Amino acid sequence: MQDIIHVEEVAATEAEAAGMEESKKGKRARALFDKYGLPGLAIIGPFFVGSHISAFMGMSFGSTRKRVTGWMLTSLFLWTVVMAVASSYGITYFMPHVEEDGFLIRLFSN
Repeated sequence: MQDIIHVEEVAATEAEAAGMEESKKGKRARALFDKYGLPGLAIIGPFFVGSHISAFMGMSFGSTRKRVTGWMLTSLFLWTVVMAVASSYGITYFMPHVEEDGFLIRLFSN
């Protein structure tokens, strides 16, 4: 544990010496990783910092490529399901005149 803390202190000192500061997205990603681990970063991260940054940060925080890939695929699946359900209910809510045949059939039949 001391080695990890020491490495973080050295990295912070080197960043200060180089005049670099961690970006706002990087800080958010680190906070998510510290609080929820890799699963939280992969699932919640795309909402706050974007999926590409979440994957990059997961790798840079020391997770293996296999674990990052697995959790990012899981996250992609969950976000796809959530957005598909939200879209379906949103279309039904804003287009109540759509009948049982669905809006896509009506759209392509005209």
